[in-house]
Amino acid sequence: MFRPWLRSARPDDWAGKTVEAAATLALVIVILAALLANLPDRWVALAGGYEEPVRLASLLVVLYLWGWARALAIAALPRAPILFFGRLSFRSRGRRYRVRARDVAAIAVEARDPDDQEVFVVELRDGSLHDLCPVRWRGAGRLYRRLARYVG
Repeated sequence: MFRPWLRSARPDDWAGKTVEAAATLALVIVILAALLANLPDRWVALAGGYEEPVRLASLLVVLYLWGWARALAIAALPRAPILFFGRLSFRSRGRRYRVRARDVAAIAVEARDPDDQEVFVVELRDGSLHDLCPVRWRGAGRLYRRLARYVG
């Protein structure tokens, strides 16, 4: 979904998977409600007496709002890195960092032990290096691309 101001990566742990499952379940319930609901007569009249365009429009609105709700739920997770309106918030070495995205000097991919897991590493303007998130997390690629725009 189109959320240019909010980018986050979903942690690949039980909390991230639970949020994803709950968001999917909520989407299914809301889609069923949108498909089975009685439509107001005025809306159907505006669509020339056809219900299908009104239901399609309502489904598109539901999908858009679901994308935002899902992104906000993922952003609320403690381990999730978040890029919101040019501010990067992430957890590194047991501490939460909130910096302007313009303060990121470089972003790279490095392998970490165990299992040679690849992670995104950000270098701040003060020279400090911080692990942002593993590459395999869902949404990490979009977060990387957005940060790369700020870096150079």
